Amino acid sequence: MGSREAGVSAHLLWFYVFTWLLLLATGIAMYVRLYTRPDSNWPLLYYLAIIAYSYQYEGVLDPRLIYVGLVFALVLRFEYMAGYLWAGLRTIDCACLVYVVWRAQGVLRGWW
Repeated sequence: MGSREAGVSAHLLWFYVFTWLLLLATGIAMYVRLYTRPDSNWPLLYYLAIIAYSYQYEGVLDPRLIYVGLVFALVLRFEYMAGYLWAGLRTIDCACLVYVVWRAQGVLRGWW
């Protein structure tokens, strides 16, 4: 194996490692979103990591949906919302997280 092939396979290895870490972080972010306080900082740290991932590996995730999820994660930090409005916003945020899981597992399975 030449040095070029080794570099390509190492890059592909790190791509798969970071994609698996993305899936793990998304599961943790979903758990935090559904079962902890709404003013937690963990979803914001998650979105920072996912934006860094989407800049490193362009084309894997649609940035528009990532930024929509970030906006709704920021809006959910306000404590004056309750009831149906909060549940609706949380549903949209979780839908963005489901999109990330769908795309990441599709990439790992070779669907695209």
